[in-house]
Amino acid sequence: MAGPDTNRVDQGVKNLLDKAISLDRRGMKKEACQHYLRASKILIKLSNSASLPSIRKHYLDRAQECVDRVRYLSGIKKKAHGPVDGLVEPPRIQSEPSGPVPVKQTATTEAEVDEDTKRLQEMISDTILTERPNMAMTDVAGLERAKEAINDAIVAPMKHPELFKTKARQPWRGILFYGPAGCGKTLIAKAVASEANATFFNVSAANIVSKWLGESERLVRTLFELAKKSQPAIIFIDELDSIGVSRSGDDVGGERRLKTQLLTELQGLGSDIGDRITLIGATNLPWELDFALRSRF
Repeated sequence: MAGPDTNRVDQGVKNLLDKAISLDRRGMKKEACQHYLRASKILIKLSNSASLPSIRKHYLDRAQECVDRVRYLSGIKKKAHGPVDGLVEPPRIQSEPSGPVPVKQTATTEAEVDEDTKRLQEMISDTILTERPNMAMTDVAGLERAKEAINDAIVAPMKHPELFKTKARQPWRGILFYGPAGCGKTLIAKAVASEANATFFNVSAANIVSKWLGESERLVRTLFELAKKSQPAIIFIDELDSIGVSRSGDDVGGERRLKTQLLTELQGLGSDIGDRITLIGATNLPWELDFALRSRF
């Protein structure tokens, strides 16, 4: 049964969407996008907390509509339903049943599961910041030795892949940036992507960690699949220590599986010489990283 807190959240989503649609109709794109994005984030949280697959899918569908509209208003997506055809009415928030649920309501067919997975993957691609930064190495002050080494290790192989197609000369697949906060780790990563004309995947721990069983591993796998489709690509994981600390007996199952999946994907980066994907990890605490993870860089 939906409690008072849930009802307040539902009403808040409706109010946000009412405001977004009103701004959208008046041509106030920037303000409308802000309200659509706020509503989509709440809808995603509601989806993660829902227990029934049908309700989870309902929230994800509504969130996807908001994201699609934002992408259209921002010029990223060429076609989208307008506010009149698409989001005239705020999403109808479904409350979970209070009584016993019939078996036919909880059972999901294979097609429904596949559709839910597809929708989840689409949401992953929208929540992870994907861009082609417009900045150069010269925009980053200092760190000359680091920039020179990174240029040789990442930029040159991505610009001239024909020179790195043999076993004797292979590009780096993983680089670890470490240092105190504010020393330029993120700026250099963006500058590298810009210099190499690569797609930049800016990932935080919140994007690839889920409370649902097995979902974190799927998020990591999907991230690398998207990068492979968008080559040349640079995956930048900030605060890597938040998901890659040394394994111990205190680890819960989900944490250990997430690290294992990340290690597997890192190992697979070097399997195809033709791939132009580089993972850049950033941390303030390199000594806390799992040894196996450090060895991948």
